[in-house]
Amino acid sequence: MNVRIRDAVAYFRDSSVSAWHKLAGLAAIAYVVSPIDLVPDVLPLIGWLDDVGVIALIAGYYVRQISLYRSRQLKTPANATEQSSAIQPSQWADRTR
Repeated sequence: MNVRIRDAVAYFRDSSVSAWHKLAGLAAIAYVVSPIDLVPDVLPLIGWLDDVGVIALIAGYYVRQISLYRSRQLKTPANATEQSSAIQPSQWADRTR
């Protein structure tokens, strides 16, 4: 479960990753910063536990998603799209006509 910063940056910059997956972190941050909580923050310790729980859930979610993203990237050759669009030698004759 080694998630590196470079992998996280690539995950968030990739256009194939849905906006929902990217915005989940912002929603978690908004919940933690918001004064409206399931358990009010005015209760010492108990009020902060829901915030800690949200942070732990979203961190675990992103570690899992970025690890899956990284494993998919490693399985897919970097030049797979280039190979599929390249003209094969058997097609050269078709191109000259």
